Amino acid sequence: ELLEAMKYLSEDYLLVLIGSGTQWAEIAQKRTVWHLQERVAMIDKLTPAKLRQYTAIADIGFSLDSFEDLNCLYNLPNKIFDYIQAGLPIIATGIPEVKYIIDRYQCGICIDDNKPATIVNAIKKMMEDKQAYSHFQINCQVAAKELSWENESVKLIEIYKPYL
Repeated sequence: ELLEAMKYLSEDYLLVLIGSGTQWAEIAQKRTVWHLQERVAMIDKLTPAKLRQYTAIADIGFSLDSFEDLNCLYNLPNKIFDYIQAGLPIIATGIPEVKYIIDRYQCGICIDDNKPATIVNAIKKMMEDKQAYSHFQINCQVAAKELSWENESVKLIEIYKPYL
């Protein structure tokens, strides 16, 4: 859906997809059919350190999980925390755990579906409202201080203490 959304955005937008998976070949094929090779880069899986380099220079982090797949519906992807740590505003489908984080910290926009038109509208809204974008960045920095391994490790140790 994000790839398809690129068909409706101006040439000012560049999408960088990093990873692999069952849909990777299909995405590459559609990228060619839709003539998006110049505006959509596809990079194979990277080490966490290299991935952070890309995240640090991005404008938006995306997490567009399905509402229909129960595995997706109840997950909380690590990339949400990677984006927050990088100060990167997020556009995500409003699956429960992701929506909770984004709403609590006001660090991005949750969308109700992952249709290309919805994604395009969210991207334009985020990029055109410079004040809101700046607010999202600041809120990511606040969230990053709270949602850090240093803080979370204390909670984890407390959970395991009775069993040690």
